[in-house]
Amino acid sequence: MIAHSQIGYYPGQEKVAVIELDKNDKLITNASVLKMADNGEWIEKFSGEVKARGKDTRNERWRMV
Repeated sequence: MIAHSQIGYYPGQEKVAVIELDKNDKLITNASVLKMADNGEWIEKFSGEVKARGKDTRNERWRMV
């Protein structure tokens, strides 16, 4: 699932991506944000290191920086 929210962000505030993985998923060290262009091609808009953010009862939570 992909979800996003701008609620609570000020215009100049740092934006972060939170990646939730199932506890059985393989851990990742890097991730990318992709945009689909009008012609159907994928364009990488951002790439960064993924760092542990915490856990809940079902998922591992990671922050992309």
